[in-house]
Amino acid sequence: MRRLAPWLLAIGFSAPGSAESAGSAEIDAALSCEAAPAPGRVRCDLTVRARAGTLLDWADALVVAAPSFARPLRSRVAPRERRSGVPSVDLPFALVAAGTGRGELRVRARAVVCRAALCRPASRDVRTELAVGQTP
Repeated sequence: MRRLAPWLLAIGFSAPGSAESAGSAEIDAALSCEAAPAPGRVRCDLTVRARAGTLLDWADALVVAAPSFARPLRSRVAPRERRSGVPSVDLPFALVAAGTGRGELRVRARAVVCRAALCRPASRDVRTELAVGQTP
């Protein structure tokens, strides 16, 4: 029988509304998107950082909400290469804007952070304004 990693079980059974889903003190996250002059591809960057004294063992992100004029190419964003034991990870991703407008983009950064041999899941919701084209 195949054994699951303990952190995988912890992620799978974290309760909705818990401190982990609302935002963990274990990680910081920064989200930014370029202003696009016209509809088309919009590039965004998410950086996930472990707090002092911890390292990231795993990280990804979920696009939780996007404006109606721009949809993510993928709802789950993963790093280009898997690296563990790092202080931060960059998660670039893109949206496709079918029209112009301004709206809020919300992303949930998820990670497994480790201090010595103790690892635990963490998450943080971040948001930014997405702007495409000339809007009043």
